[in-house]
This record gives sequence, structure tokens and C-alpha cells, in this order.
Amino acid sequence: MKGVAAATVLQPDRHAALVHRNANRQVVIWTPDREPRWRTRRASDAINLLAQEVKAENVFFSVNQFFGRRQVRHLASLNALYVDVDSHQEEVNLSALMDDRLAEIARSGVPEPSLIVFSGRGLHFYWIINPTPAAALPRWQACQRQLQRLLQGDPAAVDCTRLLRAIGSVNARAPETCRTVTGILLSTASYDFDWLAAEILPRSRAEVRDIRAMRARKNGSRRSAASSGRRSIFDWWMAVYKDLYLIIEYHWPKGVAEGHRDRMVFLLAVALSWFTTGDALDAEVVSVARRVAPTLSEAEVLSYTSSVRGRAVRASDGERDVWRGTPRDPRYHFKRATLYDWLADLIPPALEQNLTAIMSKMEHDRRRSEREGARDRVAEGRHRSSHAPQETRTRARLLSLEGHSPRTIASMLAVPRSTVADWLRSANTS
Repeated sequence: MKGVAAATVLQPDRHAALVHRNANRQVVIWTPDREPRWRTRRASDAINLLAQEVKAENVFFSVNQFFGRRQVRHLASLNALYVDVDSHQEEVNLSALMDDRLAEIARSGVPEPSLIVFSGRGLHFYWIINPTPAAALPRWQACQRQLQRLLQGDPAAVDCTRLLRAIGSVNARAPETCRTVTGILLSTASYDFDWLAAEILPRSRAEVRDIRAMRARKNGSRRSAASSGRRSIFDWWMAVYKDLYLIIEYHWPKGVAEGHRDRMVFLLAVALSWFTTGDALDAEVVSVARRVAPTLSEAEVLSYTSSVRGRAVRASDGERDVWRGTPRDPRYHFKRATLYDWLADLIPPALEQNLTAIMSKMEHDRRRSEREGARDRVAEGRHRSSHAPQETRTRARLLSLEGHSPRTIASMLAVPRSTVADWLRSANTS
């Protein structure tokens, strides 16, 4: 917490007000030990309700906001990134745990969290962001995974529907000495999500190229990772999820026909498994199936998706499979070609033009050719990095002497990190 004036936060409503800066959408409050167990209210009303929960046992609220039900498809606003770090020791030393994780954050170069909550047997680290539309969910999810791995947090607590303990409430399961949930506020300011995500996620050469192109264009328009032909796993499954709905709406606006139901429900469940886990995933899958295949019973839905849900449980437990000698997430990883083969009979040319993930190889190659043809490689800086002016190289060396990392220097100078590393290496050997 070096250089930051920390303040203690003791009230549930103060906690919620820090996170929920947009008062227009729904927040869910959960009190599992008493009725009503679930309350869904506009953010402003939820904050007022939480003011009455001081010293109450086991009070939770949703970090993000929703259009009614607390489900991925009803997500309205993303309000924070968060990591749940559990202490697995009988003697809980949360201060030492906090110092260790803050040191890890400092070493990584990730910006400091806004708020740290002492939850009783662990810590919740929050990076509060300006209210961000649900369309940013894939990138938000990628940030969640990156932070969870960095802080060795709970892999099951990274979904957007997560409920976290309210400051000022009581964790009845925690040791007597730390049952009251408290918090340390490091900053009242909120982060811009795009800026924060750029600081958290590793940058690829394609992303650096896009930064150069953006700076070169006077109108300031930006290209996303998807538009440059590169997607994160979360971008991919969100695109698949949307394509599946387009296919369903094209053929069966009143419900998927028998003979196709198990296939469509299974694939929708696979997509959802990348954004939510555990019991929440079960509820999401049943809810989606009720909407797109209302003639299926809940038992049939759970049967069709049992392998999907089993893999999601393994992922939330931190397990990994080995694929071609490399550990990877146990959830399903279907390629574009595989999905197209499964669904080709449902994708006429008129529909394929509107899909962004599930398409034939011919259509995929055609779109890639169009993208490549539209690129301005001079604006991207593709022909400049290896012949950079001497002053740029000198600037990189000076920044290195000032203590900046190659990654930071690359961002500041809009050149690939590998190029900066080459410059610094040659300077050290000359």
C-alpha cells in the first residue's frame, strides 16, 4: 500500500456504494440463513437495504448488475474485477496474506487494487471500474482469470454472477477473532476498464500493431482483438453463444424442434461454462433450455449437459488436463471447423453471412483475405520497427536505466516488446 492513504470501510452500504456507482440496474442481496433469502433491487434501493445489515450474519451481494435475474444473459453492467484468496491455514494471518499478495501485484506491474476485504478466512481484492457494458464480458473474464492465477485465488469465484460478503456483516464460519468482515479502501477513484485490461492482460504483437495503427489514424477509431483476427477463449465462446442463438432464431423462433434439441442445448451449455460455474451454471443451463427448448424436462436438460457441467466443476476446482503435452482447462475446446461440421446442415449461405464464429473454411478464408487486404501496414508500423530511428533506441535505453520494464517501454514507444529486448541486449553487449 506504499504511497496510498488507506481507509477502513466498516458499513455494508458504504461497501455497496463504492462498487455500484450506477444506480439504475438490479443488485442481488443474499442472506442464506434467514428469509427473505433473496432480494433483487435497484442498486440505490439495495444500498439502502444493506445499511440495515450491520453485524448481521452471512450477508452477500452481487458485484455486478443485472436486468432482473442474476444470470449471464441478463448481465447489465460490470462494476469491478475481483479475486477471492482463501487462507488454508488453521491459524489465519490475513495481514501476512495481504502483504504477500500485494507484493506479487507490485512485482507483476498490475495496478494496485481499489479495495481489500477481510472476509473472515480470506481476502477479496477488488479493482473497481467505471460501469462497463456487458459486451465487455469476454475481456473482463480474461482479466479475471489472469488476476486469479496471479494471486492464486479461488478459480471458482471468477464468474460475473458472483456474490461476495458485505463489509460490516459477520462470517459465522470464521474464527472468533476475525468474524466481522472489514475492508481497507486504497482509492476512491475507479479505473477505466479498457485501460486496466491493457495493464493486466499480456499484449500480443497483433495488439501492439493495433495500438500503432490507432495512434496513426487521426479519427482515433480502434480495432478490437476480434477484428484483427485474434480472439481470446472468452471472445470465442461469447461469439459462439451469439451464433447459436442466431441459428435457433432463424429455424425455430418458437422452440428448437425435436431431433435438434440435445445438440443445441449441449453447445449452449458449453459456451455458458466459460462464463459461470457450479450451481450457477446448472441454473443458467436450465433457464436457457427452458427458453429455447421448452418441451425438454429439467432432468433431460441436466442429462444432456452432464459432461459439460462435470468439466466446469473440474475447472473451478483448479484441475487441468494434458493436451498434446501441455496442461489446459478441462472445459470443452471446440474448434471452428468442428462446430461447423456439427451444424452445417443448419447454416444456409444467407445465415452464414451473419455469423461471426461458426462458419465454413471457405467463408473463414474469404473474410481473412478481406481483412488482410484492408490493412495499412505503414500505419501499423510493420515496416518501421526494425529500422527505428536512433533516437527511439536511445530513448528505450534511457527508460530502461530509469527502471522501466521492457513491456512498459514497448507500450510507451509503440514497438514490439521483443524489439525493445533486442535493443537493450545489444546495448549491454556493445
